[in-house]
Parts: sequence; C-alpha cells; structure tokens
Amino acid sequence: MCFSSCYNHAASQPAIYRYRMTFRTAAVVLAVAGCALGLSAQQSGQQPEPTFRVQVDAVEIDAVVTDAQGNLITDLARDDFEILENGTPQTITSFGRVDIPLEKAVRPLLGPAAEPDVQSNNRGDGRLYVIALDEMAGEQALRTRRFLRRFFEQYFGANDLGAVVYLGRARHADSQDLTSNPRLLLKAVDAFTGGFSDAPMQTPETLPVRGATGSALPPPTNFERDFDLRRATQSLRQTVDFMAALHGRRKALLLFSQGYPNLDTFRVIDYRGGTLKIQEEDLHKAITAATRNNVTIYPIDPRGLTPDGGLAESETGPAADAAQRLEASLAGQDVRQGLRALADVTGGFALVNSNSFDAAFSRIVQENSRYYVLGFSSTNDRRDGRYRRLEVRVTKPGLTVRSRAGYMAPLRSDRPPAPPAPAGNVSAPVANALRSAIAVNGLPLRVFAAPFRGASRDATVVLAIELDGSQLGLVEKGGGYAGAAEVTFLASDSRNKIIPGRTQSANLTLTPDTYQRVVRYGIRTTDEMQLAPGRYQVRVAVGNKAGKSGSVVYDLEVPDFTSAPLVLSGVVVSSSSVARLMTLRPEQSLAGVLPGPVTAAREFAIGDTLTLFAEAYDNQKSSAAHAVELVAELREEGGRAVTRVEEQRSSAELKGRGGYGFAPRLGLEGLQAGLYIIHVEARSTGEGRPSVSRDIQIRVR
Repeated sequence: MCFSSCYNHAASQPAIYRYRMTFRTAAVVLAVAGCALGLSAQQSGQQPEPTFRVQVDAVEIDAVVTDAQGNLITDLARDDFEILENGTPQTITSFGRVDIPLEKAVRPLLGPAAEPDVQSNNRGDGRLYVIALDEMAGEQALRTRRFLRRFFEQYFGANDLGAVVYLGRARHADSQDLTSNPRLLLKAVDAFTGGFSDAPMQTPETLPVRGATGSALPPPTNFERDFDLRRATQSLRQTVDFMAALHGRRKALLLFSQGYPNLDTFRVIDYRGGTLKIQEEDLHKAITAATRNNVTIYPIDPRGLTPDGGLAESETGPAADAAQRLEASLAGQDVRQGLRALADVTGGFALVNSNSFDAAFSRIVQENSRYYVLGFSSTNDRRDGRYRRLEVRVTKPGLTVRSRAGYMAPLRSDRPPAPPAPAGNVSAPVANALRSAIAVNGLPLRVFAAPFRGASRDATVVLAIELDGSQLGLVEKGGGYAGAAEVTFLASDSRNKIIPGRTQSANLTLTPDTYQRVVRYGIRTTDEMQLAPGRYQVRVAVGNKAGKSGSVVYDLEVPDFTSAPLVLSGVVVSSSSVARLMTLRPEQSLAGVLPGPVTAAREFAIGDTLTLFAEAYDNQKSSAAHAVELVAELREEGGRAVTRVEEQRSSAELKGRGGYGFAPRLGLEGLQAGLYIIHVEARSTGEGRPSVSRDIQIRVR
C-alpha cells in the first residue's frame, strides 16, 4: 500500500467561503447558506433520491396523493404526474418521494447529558423547520417560548432539522443554525426576549409606546415606522432566501409574529405591475422565493384569542367573556388577514384568533411528512412578478392530488447572485457539499470533534473523520486498486465568521489485501484546528475521484478553559479494533497518548478494549494543597457502573501546567449487547469542591 497526500490551508480558498448569508439589519445568523445546491432530501436507501437541476428559473412544488378512501399513495413515479401552469403543460425535470414516519422518533438516550458526540450523514429522513421570531412585546415573547418548548419536546423528531432566527432588533448571536439537537434549539428559544421595548413597528399608531421608564412616548414618525417595517420585511426575505437554497424537500417556516399593520399584503400578492414600495418589494421577493422553492409559511400569532394574549388565558378554547371575543375579532383584523394571505399563497395556514397550538403543531408535522417533490422549468420566462396558477395531476384514475395552487414569478429586478467558482485546490462537488447548510449524503462519513486547552486562550480541536471505503470508487489497476479521497473542513461561529480549516487530498494505491480492509472498515483521517471559546458549526466535506461527495455539519461548543475553577476537555476514544481502519494522517497533539488513532466509531464488539483520553484543567486560585479525583465509568442502562477506573492527583503535580491527563482503559469483556454510557468525571477537594463531567453513549454488540 502507498498513498500520497497534500494539505492546503483553506485561507487560500476564499471563493469557497465568499458566498454566504451576511444579514446586517436583519442579522439572521444562518451560516454559510451557499447557493442553490442539488441536494437529496436525506432519503433512506429504499427511496430514490430526488434530483434537482441547479438553475434560477426552476420551480419546486410538493404534492400529496390520496385514493378515494383518503389513504396516502406513496409509490408513484415521475411519469405518473402532470403539471400545468396557467393551463399549459410543463416538463417535469426533477422528482423525489419523501415518506417520514409521523410518530416522534425515539432517542436512545440513557440520560439528559448523553447527547451524541459523533455526527454522520446517514441519519435518514427528517423534516426541516425554521423558527422565525419577530419583534413583539415581552409578554408575547414568554408565550412564544412556552409554545415552542412544547413543540420541540413533543413534535420534533430525532432526525428533524431546525433553526431559530430572530427578525428585527435582537441579540442575533443567540440564534441557532440548522441542527438536530433540541437542546441547542431550546437554548436559542429561551434567549428570545421579543426585541426592543414594545416593538413599535407592531403597535398601531393610535396606541402609546412605553419607554424604558414606563412613560408614554410619542407615536413613531413615518420614517421610523417605515424603517422598522423595512427591517422586518428584509429579514423575512433573507430567511426565505436561505431556505429556498435547500432543494429536494418541503421547508416549513414557523413565523411567530403579530403581523405588519403598515403593509398591504394583498397588493403584493395581487401584483399587476407598477412600482412597489421597498418594503412591498421585499415581501414580493420573499413570496416569490417561497412559492418557487417549496418554502411553506405558517404564521402564528402568539396572542391567541385576545388582543394582548394574557399569560393566564386558556390555551384550549375561546375566552369566556363575549365582549372580549368580539374585541379580539375586530382588533387588528386587517393585520391578521395579511398573515392568513401570506400562509395561503405559500401553501401553509395561519394560526390567528386561536389558542389551538397543539392542533396546529400536529397538522404542521403531518403536512411535512409524506409527499412528492416535483420540479419544472416554466415555459413562461417573463419576469413580470405576476401570480401563476398551477395544477398537478396524476394519470392513474381514482386518485386525488393536493398541491400548492400557484407561484409568483420574479420581478425584473430580482436577480439571484451567481454561484461562486470553487478554489483551485478543491473540486466543485466537494466545494458544493461544504457550502451546504445541511448534510449531503452522497458519500457516507462520520465526524467527531473534541476541544482541548491550547497554548493560548484558543482551544485545540481534534477532529476524526471516517469515510465509507466501499463508496470511494476504487478501481483495479496494475494488480492493485487505485483511487483518491479529498477532505476539507471549516468552522463558522455564532456571528457567521468563517474560520478556515484545511484541505487534504490523497491519491491511493492499495494492495488487494489493503483494498479489502478499506472496503470493509473504511478510511480515517484526523486533523486539528484552533478555535476561540464559543459556539461553532464545523462543516466537513469529502469526495472521491468520480465526483461523489458528502458532508456533515457538526455542532461544537468550545469552553473557556480558564473561566471556571475546574474544566474538563473533550473525551476522545480509541480501541484495540480501530487499527483496522487505514489512517491517512495522525493527529499531532495526542501523539503517544493513545495506543491508536482517535476514532469516531461508537459501536464496539464485546471483548474489545477502549482507551480514553481527557484533561482536567485546575484553575483554582487558592494556594492551599488539594487533590483532583479522576473517574471513568462504563454504565449500563439504569445507571449502574459495570466498570470503574479511578485516579487521584495532587495539585502539587501541576507545576504551572494547569491540566491533569487521564487515559483510562475500559474492557468490554463479558458484557451484554446493548447501549452503555461512558461517564468521565473530575472532582476537586479544593475550595467549593467543584466537579465536572462528560457522558458518551456507545453501543456494544
């Protein structure tokens, strides 16, 4: 076996990272959104992957097909469908089936702290939700947070993807990019306070606005009102643009808003030419992107049945007072009608004048679970901004189709930016996968990342990237097998700043024996990057010589290793069996610490031996001598420890280094197959007796 590799810092690859969403007034932090990519809908192996042409004039539409008894029909093919636009037949250029189980997926977690520490791109089907939180009064923000907690706890599946974005004026660093981790999503929801004051843009001009001291302020001038409205419509448009770039699936935008009282939504939808205000043009572009790219908007007014949405009101029925119900139906009627119109034109529904939040969430889940995705390029290329009627039919008799009734053509001024060219040392398929905000499953891989204290305040993040060797497209050549593997990565922080990673290209020439090992066990590469404390999404993209690519988006929290009396690093795992994976490049900082390379595997055979490594950083200011106890346990379901390793270190051993290395070995002999938790903990006998811990979930088979 021999291979040659080259490593190039991504700092020399600006073209890959240049095209991204940089929201200024809106500041919707959805990192590295990228251009419109031909993505699959993360279909399972039994379902054909939808294919979508990357072109600006393509239109996507979803369709639900039922028989005479109302049963869903999920086995149709592309040739079974017909699309008509304003009565004119259209050629279907792309097709896909989405069939996601309606029941909430069960997460096999043994405890609240046992989140998966490895991410892969073979998770299977999932829905995609973006939660957009508009400016609103503080009391409505509290209601919104309560309703969204219920949504994520009861309706969000394990394979679903969600993002939380703030519209208007808010602390946008608290928002959350697309992730399947409900803890991170709820953290972003809980940080939402409603924006500034009493949200003057949302307040009718006849009502006083309260300042920070509670005194009445004069109503906003037209300039202030128009500026606030532009901020709202611009951020909504940018959010929809981000979602529109994710092809091959239906995307649900849950818009928590009290409406836009100074915006004529109906004029925008029924556009017949002429000049639009800049706010109306923003809304038109948002609706155009949504109706052409399968973005369904579900406006939700958190006030429910009453004008002010008091926290004490019932959530299951109308207010008891008849006068209050009448007032609720009259107050802001035009505003709420505008929200309904926004939902109708994009294929969703609006929850206004209602407290049926659970019923609404259940319906949203159902509508985003089973459908077909169809794409076509319109024969009408006029950019006139007009609404165009659509009709989707099936050729088989006795079936009924439900789909969006139409879409809006772009305005003449609506020109999407051209996609960037990839850098010279990264192939186009890998560059596209790296730009994708969701995992691309063309080439299977799994990724693990762990932060350790660095020489400065920045952390050293160790990465383990493992590829499916059977999908590398290796070909027989000269009695052996040849091929190539390409790996690149980057990180983006909560403010959408890109931290370049590295690109690794390996030309592989394998003996038959090594080829069989690679096909069976895969290929591993390890790397490192330096990151300051904060929240990140690490994107890893891989490719082979045949142009096949895949990617993973990894949520990473890098702690400040100097901020607390006792801090624990990430925990890396090696095992006696991981040597079977060919490793292209060993990590540097852990060389000699583990008996083998760091692995992203979390499934091990009975009889294997695991070796862990972690560091505990002692920042206690007291000069008094103390000890730190380091414990590693393998816990079975129910919490009982079946294996325990314990070490104790004296503070005198530190000698200014500030860290205790811990490399326990855990044998898996004599265990029953099933799920286990590796629990690593550090406890100090110093002042306050601080303790920290990490949990890793594994499967033994």
